[in-house]
Amino acid sequence: MQAVSLVAGAPFMSDDAARALGDLAWVDGQLAAAADSLGVLSALLKQRTEDVAAAPSLWPVRGVVTSTFGLRLSPYGGGAEMHPGIDIQAPYGKPVAAGGSGEVIYAGRDPGYGRLVVVDHGGDLETLYGHLSKILVREGQRVSRGQEVGAVGASGRATGTHLHYEVRVNNEPVNPSRYLVN
Repeated sequence: MQAVSLVAGAPFMSDDAARALGDLAWVDGQLAAAADSLGVLSALLKQRTEDVAAAPSLWPVRGVVTSTFGLRLSPYGGGAEMHPGIDIQAPYGKPVAAGGSGEVIYAGRDPGYGRLVVVDHGGDLETLYGHLSKILVREGQRVSRGQEVGAVGASGRATGTHLHYEVRVNNEPVNPSRYLVN
């Protein structure tokens, strides 16, 4: 070990101490880079968690699916018609939950859907909850996955008590079964 004076009259620092100081500076730089990476990963994880919460994968109500997505015979007579969602038969007044988190963009009456709630989940993804007996949310309200948005009913053009549940991507109906998890 050799003692070296950095400045005349200053304390001596050995070569080993100088190397250790250099190593500490390198470790400090590595820790700063790791902290930056951790911040980026944390932000990505937060975004992914929000994306998962927004995905409408939760069944809005438990019941019997009485009509599936796609072509069906019209319940009002006549020929085949496109059914843009699924109908879930459940007791009148049973709570209906948001399938995923999002913002209520419509809460009101519609001639066909009756009392209707529409939730925007982001990414051009929306869910519709139709034929409700009552609406429990208002337009502009943020809802979380599983939060009650209404109650099962038979309002609008309905043949009986049920929830009409619809998923739309870019305003086009898609099969809700692609999103729902048992």
